[in-house]
Amino acid sequence: MRAYTTSSRVLMPDLADPTLVGAWNMKPRGGRIIDHCAVAHDGTPYHGTSTSPSIFGPAQLFTGATFIDCGDLGRDIQTLAFWIRPHDVGNDYVFDIKAGTHYVYITAGVVDPDGWAAPTVYVDGAASTDALILHKWTRVVITTATPIDADNFNFGVAAANFGHFEIAGVEVYSDEKTAAWAAADYRFGASAIPFKTAWGARDTLLAAEPAGMYVGDNSTPFEILSGTHRLQTLGVFGGPVKHIWTVSAGDMYMRGDHMMATPTERAFGTWDFWTYKGAGTTLDVNIIATGPALSGYTLRHDNLGMLSLQEVGVGAVCTRVGAAPSNQLLHHRITRAFNGDFVCYMDGAQWGTGNDLTTTEAAGILIGGDPGTVVMWSDQRGGHCFTKYQGVLPL
Repeated sequence: MRAYTTSSRVLMPDLADPTLVGAWNMKPRGGRIIDHCAVAHDGTPYHGTSTSPSIFGPAQLFTGATFIDCGDLGRDIQTLAFWIRPHDVGNDYVFDIKAGTHYVYITAGVVDPDGWAAPTVYVDGAASTDALILHKWTRVVITTATPIDADNFNFGVAAANFGHFEIAGVEVYSDEKTAAWAAADYRFGASAIPFKTAWGARDTLLAAEPAGMYVGDNSTPFEILSGTHRLQTLGVFGGPVKHIWTVSAGDMYMRGDHMMATPTERAFGTWDFWTYKGAGTTLDVNIIATGPALSGYTLRHDNLGMLSLQEVGVGAVCTRVGAAPSNQLLHHRITRAFNGDFVCYMDGAQWGTGNDLTTTEAAGILIGGDPGTVVMWSDQRGGHCFTKYQGVLPL
């Protein structure tokens, strides 16, 4: 059973697990990188490693000839798990496990466990040989049925091709973890939240706020670009709920720098939100906008009731069969994996899939609609929010 500290978003495995050989969350102490296991193998940094913030807590940034030496772990290992955010497409040495024989490389973006016997590589919870995406946190789990004597365990390698990447949440285990374990391990980290609307936002003072004003709060401000809108609290949809109501047709936009995510990370993961619209109206929730105008990918519920995920200016990535209801609250979830696979859900049921990697960075989120269209903000219990999750969380 893991613990998840929401204030600092530090991921920590079950330290009582007898198969756990090492667990480093990358927070330095006294000039060393601490192993939290009972028999600790703290890491000694060499050649200028540095700590960088991440949604998972501290990470270590590797550039040039940097590495961290943890020495002989004293036990054989069969599973290595870690979060990595690569920053180049070269051939990077990420781990040295057994001196001269067992490594982990990133070769042209693909995870390469060199020297491992018949390894299985899981990327974001599923077996994969696809290339990683630059500037995006990805969970990697590598397993083998053949034990490896981890007698020279380093993050980074004291050799050529050092690479440029960040790592966090490194764990090694003495057994070969299963596909189900890798999926659950990924889902735990994927549930980190870089953006979520909250009940504490104040209702707007005016009945219709004009362009140039903001709705929301300091952490989640939407700028009104056109039309008039308001954030209000009403006793509807089962209780007091805050929602954004479009008074006259127009758009609102939130810049991505209000998320704890890179532009690439804003364009992948999971979006979860509720909408309402009347018959004959159109609502766009532009989850991956490349700027303060309709762009990238948008969930569109149009005036005929058709629900689709659109690549703006190109066409539908996927379209729901049959009209979606108007005049009722709808719960949406959209996921996008690192390989470009989209999956769309409404009210708990999957309605469409598609694949597209044309746009891989997002500048923000845009909401646009006709008068009377609504996007929920929050209820008193923290539900009915607009939430962006770090990773892919299918229903």
